[in-house]
Amino acid sequence: MASPQQITLTVPAELVAVYDGANRRLAQILGFEPGVPNLMVLSLTKDPFGSILDDFGAGLRQAMQKAVGVDPTPDVPSPEDDDDFTP
Repeated sequence: MASPQQITLTVPAELVAVYDGANRRLAQILGFEPGVPNLMVLSLTKDPFGSILDDFGAGLRQAMQKAVGVDPTPDVPSPEDDDDFTP
């Protein structure tokens, strides 16, 4: 396993608020706060690779749709439509 590497990210306030809400809820349930940064790291380590690709592809399609002002072509396959898709 590779050694951990520290990186700095700028995270939108809306996303921090989501993790902050989860952190507060966990504090109510567990009696302690795991902390927003720890929850973010946990989230990053547990997200399946395919989900990341799907989210990126969806975002890219939305950006292209906005750029050209049309709906995406419905007959263009996407990774989530292909059961044999392997990254």
